[in-house]
Amino acid sequence: MSAMPTERLLLAAAALLFAVRAVHVLARRIGQPAVVAELSVGILLGLALTGGMERELLTAPVREGLAALGGLGLLLFLFETGCATGHGPSPRHGRRILLIGGASFLVPFAAGAAVAALLADAYGPGSGRSVAFVLFLATALAVTALPVLARIMSDLGLADTRLGVTSIGSAAVCDALAWTVLAVALAVDGSGELGEGLAGLAGCALYTALLLTLGRRLLVRLATARGPVAAHPAAALLAAGILLSAWVTSLLGVHAVFGAFLLGFALRPVGDADPLGPARAVLRPVAALLAPLYFVVSGMAVDLGAVASELWLLGLLGGVALAGKLVAALGAGALSGMKPRESLLLGAVLNTRGVTELVILSIGFGNGLLGAELFGTLTVFALLATALTGPVLSRWGPGRTPGAELAPPVSLLRGDDDGAGTARPGGADHRRIDEHRRGDGRGIRP
Repeated sequence: MSAMPTERLLLAAAALLFAVRAVHVLARRIGQPAVVAELSVGILLGLALTGGMERELLTAPVREGLAALGGLGLLLFLFETGCATGHGPSPRHGRRILLIGGASFLVPFAAGAAVAALLADAYGPGSGRSVAFVLFLATALAVTALPVLARIMSDLGLADTRLGVTSIGSAAVCDALAWTVLAVALAVDGSGELGEGLAGLAGCALYTALLLTLGRRLLVRLATARGPVAAHPAAALLAAGILLSAWVTSLLGVHAVFGAFLLGFALRPVGDADPLGPARAVLRPVAALLAPLYFVVSGMAVDLGAVASELWLLGLLGGVALAGKLVAALGAGALSGMKPRESLLLGAVLNTRGVTELVILSIGFGNGLLGAELFGTLTVFALLATALTGPVLSRWGPGRTPGAELAPPVSLLRGDDDGAGTARPGGADHRRIDEHRRGDGRGIRP
């Protein structure tokens, strides 16, 4: 492999960041999340690599350097995702969230596992890795992107609506299940001994238990030893902790992103207490700067020619994933007292794939569990499914069309189950909603 000139890497990183920023502005104007812009830039650059750009600028060593920079940003981003996963609705409504979140993962996962078993011979890695392949592909079809969904809801002013609270909470449950199954898939991957994989999984479980108990208290004490004003020293310690946690899970045979995510979940804010808030505020812009490089480089690996030659695969996998979420939302929503129209909208929202699926696909592609055809097909599906979320919510979301069942009961957030009070000004329309609750919350009207 040829050496990578530092000047070429710096020029490539600057050019990509300029391109991403320009496309971010365009994406925001048409109501699309940032990850759609980043992935689109990568796919377009992947097409351009057939010409002189690869020889002059984006050579293989340069792309590896960009991937390393993006990987650092990704670890910081996954840490922040772990912190966000700790936030949830009031305990009174936890059962609804758990039911919908669990169903929105298990139904498409079961359907995806059946399809994956049929595709294993033709598209699997072979060599005794069929179980890991089935678990991996099924997880990719069942996941929901919590960070992207939360950002879309916030941008549209819907985060405090019943749809927003339910969908964000359900996505957190869905993602927790996805990461767990993904860890199992990597641990029992047939490329190694089954006993070693199970030992690594047990070690990861022990490490998680230590993080959630003694680790949290020790790390918070270390990071805040100099008081809340020492944000930058605390941020340096926190960044070192993220990297060490990623190293530990990688050493255990589970991907490094799990370590960053687990540390974030262990150090999540509890109530109003967020002692690491200043340190996280220092690291957050670094993640926002570097993480896009990861998704741009991922987009470069997409072979649109292979995807176009097997569009039936895109239709099959996309149909299973979309239908699984809709069926799960309809069934679980009915059991939770939601109306069919609201349940369908919830199912459509939970099909937001975005960052989480791209990370999973990149891990599978890097580990050889997913070939170029499946990686490209599922990446394009993730791009399309995520791009549809914003327009769907803008057209049919709460307050967009008549429908009393979509009014936002703020009591879901406050935990006062009697429904008294009025809503805070929420989002774009800043309307106040008087709540009239009956029984379990059905019949809410503006």
